[in-house]
This record gives sequence, C-alpha cells and structure tokens, in this order.
Amino acid sequence: MIKIKAWRFYRARYLKLEEVELPEPKEGEALLRVLRCGVCQTDIDEFIAGPKIFNRIPFTPGHEFGGIVEKVGDPKYKYLEGKLVGVLPLVSCGVCNYCKIGLENLCEKRKYYGVIDYDGGFAEYAIVKTSNLFPVEDERLITLVEPLLVALRAFNRAKEEPVVKKKTLVVGAGIIGLLTALVFRHFGWDVSIVEERENRKKLALELGFKVEDTLLNLKDRSYPVVVDAAGEDPFLPYALSNLFPKVAPGGMLILIGVYGEKVHFSPLEFLLKEAQLKTTVLYTQKEVKLLPKILPAFKNISHKFISSAFPLEKLVENLIELELHKDKYIKLVMVNK
Repeated sequence: MIKIKAWRFYRARYLKLEEVELPEPKEGEALLRVLRCGVCQTDIDEFIAGPKIFNRIPFTPGHEFGGIVEKVGDPKYKYLEGKLVGVLPLVSCGVCNYCKIGLENLCEKRKYYGVIDYDGGFAEYAIVKTSNLFPVEDERLITLVEPLLVALRAFNRAKEEPVVKKKTLVVGAGIIGLLTALVFRHFGWDVSIVEERENRKKLALELGFKVEDTLLNLKDRSYPVVVDAAGEDPFLPYALSNLFPKVAPGGMLILIGVYGEKVHFSPLEFLLKEAQLKTTVLYTQKEVKLLPKILPAFKNISHKFISSAFPLEKLVENLIELELHKDKYIKLVMVNK
C-alpha cells in the first residue's frame, strides 16, 4: 500500500497531518494525485466547532478538489490515467425515491467526498469513484467545480417558476455569491450585487456587476429573484427577513447562505405578493449536465477568485487565518507541488 500525507480530523481544533496507507483503487475507482483543494466555509466551521456534519473519526476533509488520475482499478477506464480532473463530491444511491425523480441532492443514503463518509482532498492522494471524476482543461478550474455546481443549482431553482423579468439581486459576494451572479448573467439575466467588504466589492465591480454596499442604496426596490448567498454574516447583517421586501410580487427569495439561529419574519409579506421562499442544497445531475457548457467560460477569470495559495502542511494555520480574518479573502486554495 502507498504511504501518503493526509490531514485527519479528530475533534474541534484538532487536525493532524499523518502518514496513512492508501489502498489500491478497486473496480470503479481511481487513484488521484491531488493538485488542489479549496477551503470551504464548511471546512472552517467543522474545524472550529465540529464534528457537525463529519460522520467519521478520523476523517480527511476537503470537498473542492481534483488532480491527475494516476491509476484506475478497472482496465476499461485506462484512458483516464494522466487526465486532469475535478471531483464531483456527491455520491447518491440512484434507487431511492429522491434519486428516481432527479433529486440526488436529497438522496436517503447520500455521501459527499470530504464531508460525509468518503475521505476528501486535504491530502497528497485520494481514492475517488471514476463516476465522480470530471475532466477540466486548466488546473485553476479544479476548485471551481463544486461551488459552481452549487451556483447552478440556485439558478435552476429560479428557472422552475416564470418571472416577469430576468432580473436578480445577489446578496453577498463571496465565492458562491460571485459564481451565482456570473451564472445568472451567463444566461442573460440582469444582476445586481450587495456587498460591504471592499475587496469583494472591488472584484464584483471588476467582473462588471452593479454593486451596492447596503440595501438602502438600491435604486430598484423589487426583484423577481433575490438570492441570499450571505447567510449569517456580520458584514451583511440583513437577516433573511430584511430581504423579503425586496422580492417582487410573484417572485422568489432563494436561500443558499446558512443560518444557524432562528430568523423571524411575517409570512403575510409573502402571502400578499404570492412570493416564494426557496432553499438549495448541494446539486443534482441536472447541474452536472450543465457544467461542461459553462465551466470553460471561467478559464480566463478563475485566478481572480483565489486570494491565496498554500502548501498541504500549512492547512491548519490557514483555517485559523480564515477564522480570524475571513473578510480579507475570497478563496484560499491548498496546492500540492
């Protein structure tokens, strides 16, 4: 068996870089030499106060990863060896009622590389199902695969209902908010962004968006689609309830951001406008099918989202840095040489 370095999570604030044995890839699996793994807010939250979602101890986190296929466990997938790939982290059963109707994200037995059951990418190598590999043209696109799928999910949720005008407001210009805004614009929508942090405002403006730092400054007072990509964010303390008045009659508020605490609002606000509150989680095969059509469009701007890159050995200090100074960064990425 191969000996590799991998970060292993044991409890809150205890991640240990260990030498572990990596088994040979079995049939339907591939051995991946990890090149990059992005740091997600989930990784930070689990490090600070986990395990909340992680369901194995010890466990290797990291779900925004990819690299080079070194070896496959089945000769029929030999063509994958040497290919640059990103990882589609969701593993669904394919047979439950949710999977049968195309809601793989709600699968009764769902697993997620780097989060649920399967070890992730904060390591030198990883074993990944060949069905969860997605070819990419550029190494910098690797860490955009999973968050872009999440953004596409929000867009597809918006498409489920007719709207009077293709106009949307995205609240929060972190990586998910920016990718969501770019997806909506890619499909012809007029997009505005609300963000207070200067570095995120600067990037949103550089990407060509209309940006305001408060809801009070918005010239438009109602939007057919409002996307909350901020959640509980001290820099955007609007709370979910403060976004309801911005939703146009017949429109919808789509929630991507996470709220750990209860949010109070008056259902009457939505009832009188026949508006909807929709939530999104993860992604489905519907989004995966869209990915090849949209990912190439990010090739020339992918570098703009990466605030800093660091080696495998520096993961913990970068998690602490993000805990203390999250407002300074868009995306931090671990890079293996």
